[in-house]
Amino acid sequence: MSENLDDIDFSLLEQVNQNPGQPLSAAVQPLESKRSRRALYDRLFALEAQQFISVDRASEKSAALATITPKGKAAIKGRIESRPEARSS
Repeated sequence: MSENLDDIDFSLLEQVNQNPGQPLSAAVQPLESKRSRRALYDRLFALEAQQFISVDRASEKSAALATITPKGKAAIKGRIESRPEARSS
């Protein structure tokens, strides 16, 4: 996956940003109607590999916890600022 993020990627970033430290399963749950659970997990792993999120696999047994990184916050901010309604105000 390149750094060209789509709507699903941004939705995942926003989920992680709104609830930092949540399990990956909680981040994918609201989007399961749009993509398969496996595809959403793959997206999260790609976001981690690109350093948009960090995943803590050690703190809780059997739960991987996601937090947004500064790069992820910048991506969300950049997307909000590039929206036409944001530019016109």
